[in-house]
Amino acid sequence: GKYYLYAYESEEKRFKTYRVDRMDTIRLDELGRDGVDAYNKKNITDRQAVVFDMYHGDIHRVNLQCHNTIMDAVLDRFGSKALISPIDDNHFTASATVELSPPFFAWVAIFGHKIKILGPPEAVDGMKKFLQKACDMYEENGEK
Repeated sequence: GKYYLYAYESEEKRFKTYRVDRMDTIRLDELGRDGVDAYNKKNITDRQAVVFDMYHGDIHRVNLQCHNTIMDAVLDRFGSKALISPIDDNHFTASATVELSPPFFAWVAIFGHKIKILGPPEAVDGMKKFLQKACDMYEENGEK
């Protein structure tokens, strides 16, 4: 539901993502454009399924075990690039390329017991750490 600008940051020599609705006093520098070669190496149309919001992380092919009731949400999120396979009458696996980031883990968490990250280990560990941080906030002093 948001629009993002995916732009090359000349000073840092890397791409960054900006939310357009949070931008103010936008100016186009007429001195030329940096990052053209780096941009041409990227498949920009694949970015939507990979990036969750404007957060970036390491790119991994994740395998998810999902309940059939969330099939539409999985297809909405990953589109036709997701590899879907039935497990049984109530579940399927989905394999998709994502950047591991807090918004990805939050997206998984909103489905509760209806989705589980099966792999790779980096994704499973990332999910565990994400959930542990949330649990730690509710310990006695709530300052963790």
